[in-house]
Amino acid sequence: MKILNYLGLFSLLFLALTSCKKDEDNNGDNQDASNQMLVIENGAQTMLMDGSLTYTAVLLDTEGNRTAASNVSWSSANTDVATIASNGAVTVVAAGTTTIQASVTVGGTTLTSSAPLAIQTPALFAVAPAAVLVDSDFPNIQMEAVYLGTSSPTYSYQSSDNTVATVNASGELSFIGAGNCIITVTASGIDGNPVVEVPVTVLAPPVIELPVQRVVVSPASQVILKTETAQYTAKAYDMDGNEKTVTFDWTVADPSIATIDANGNISPQTIGSTKVYAMAQGVVGEAQLEVSPNKVITLDPLNASVAAGNTQQYSATKYDVVRSNGELVLNNPQATSNVSWQIPTFGFPIFDVATIDNNGLATVKSSANPGMSTFVIAADANDPEVFPGVSILSVAVGSSCNCGTADPNAAGLNLNSSSNVTLSFGQTAQISAEVVDAGATAIVGAPIVYCSDNIQVADVDFNGEISATSFSGGTANITVCHGNFSQTITVTVQ
Repeated sequence: MKILNYLGLFSLLFLALTSCKKDEDNNGDNQDASNQMLVIENGAQTMLMDGSLTYTAVLLDTEGNRTAASNVSWSSANTDVATIASNGAVTVVAAGTTTIQASVTVGGTTLTSSAPLAIQTPALFAVAPAAVLVDSDFPNIQMEAVYLGTSSPTYSYQSSDNTVATVNASGELSFIGAGNCIITVTASGIDGNPVVEVPVTVLAPPVIELPVQRVVVSPASQVILKTETAQYTAKAYDMDGNEKTVTFDWTVADPSIATIDANGNISPQTIGSTKVYAMAQGVVGEAQLEVSPNKVITLDPLNASVAAGNTQQYSATKYDVVRSNGELVLNNPQATSNVSWQIPTFGFPIFDVATIDNNGLATVKSSANPGMSTFVIAADANDPEVFPGVSILSVAVGSSCNCGTADPNAAGLNLNSSSNVTLSFGQTAQISAEVVDAGATAIVGAPIVYCSDNIQVADVDFNGEISATSFSGGTANITVCHGNFSQTITVTVQ
C-alpha cells in the first residue's frame, strides 16, 4: 500500500509539472505571417501512461503578442508511442518519446511548430522539471532528481542535441538555440538503473526581413564604344546597411541608345547617353551610360594661324576607335569621301572670320582682325555616327611687322638669345636683342619690335617675353626688328 501511495504521489507530481494555462486570444488566420511564428502552447511535455493531454497552439509576433491559432493540423512522429487527434487531444499507446507537430496556414503561408512528448510509466524516480519550454535567452535551470526509495543513487545527465540545450554533470541545464531535444537522466545504483527523459523546447523569435532601403549600381558611370558591350551590377541594402539578396529588374531610360538584359548586360544601339536603372522591392538605383562613336575624323592641321586674306588647305582622315590595354586609340586610317566642311559662326560676328569650300580650302576674310579665331569642322556626310573632326583656325599677324623707323646711327640688330626655342604649354622664354652702330656698340634706347605669326601657338609681349599658348603643340615664328633690321626666332611648342 505504501508503494501505491508513492505511485499516486508521483502521478500528481507529473500532472502538476505538465499542466499549462490555455490562451484565449483572438483568431490569427487573417494576419500577415511575415512577422509571426507558430508556437505549441503546451511545449515540451511528459505524461504518464494513464494521463491525458490536449495540445493548443498560438501565433506569437515579435512584440510578444499572442493570437490563438485555428484550423491547426496535428501529427505525431511516432504513432507507436502516441497519436493526436485533430483537436490536439493525445492518445497514449506505449512508453517512449515522440514529436508532436502543428501546422497552420496564415495569409497563404504555412507555419509549423514541434514539441517533444515523453510517455513514462510510474516509478519511484522522477526529475523536476518534467518538461521545459523556454526562450533561447532564458537563464540556466537546475534539474532536480528525486528518489523515494531508501537507496542513494548517482544521477547522470545527457542531452540529445547540444545545439539546443546542454547539461552538466550536476544537472544544470543551459539553453543554446531554437529547437527540440531530450535530456536523459539515469539513476545508477538502484535496481534496473532507471531512466527519465525530459523533453526540452527552446523557442526563438521570428526573424523579420527588413525591406530594401537603397540600391547602388556599379559602375556609377561608364563610356563605351558602339562596338563594345558592358555590364552593370547592383547591390541592395536595408536601413541598417546590411546587404540583401534580391533579384533586380533592369531597364534603361532610352532603349534607342542601348538595351539591357536581366543580368545587367548592355548592348549599344546608337550614339548617345542614357540612364541605367536597377529596381528591387520598388527601390531604384541608377547609373550613367555614354555610347561613343567607334569612328572619328581627324584634321590636318589641328591648329592653324593664317593672316587675313590668305588660305589654308585642310585634309581629313577617318580612323577606327579601338580599346587597347584599357586606352582608346586610333587605328586603321582611311581616306574619306563625301566630307562635309563647315566653319560655323554660331550667330556671332566674332566667329565670322573665314570661309571653306567643298575641298577643305579655308580662306581668311581680309576684314578679319589678328587674334580672332573660329572652328573648322569636317563631318562624314554618309554616316552621322562618325565623330566629326575639329580644328582651330586663328587670324595671324600679317607677314610684315610694323618695325618703325631705324635710328640714324643703326647699323644692325644682334640677337643674343637662341634663334630656336622649344617650350611646353604655359612656359616662357626671354628674347635678348640689341640695336648696334657701325662699331658694333649697342645704341641705348633704340626701340625693338616683337611680332608672332601664330599667337595660338606662341605669343610675345613688347618686352620680348615669349609665352607658349597651345595645348596641342605647333610652331610659330617670332619677328624681332628695328626699322629695316630684323631677326627671326622659331618657337616649337610640344
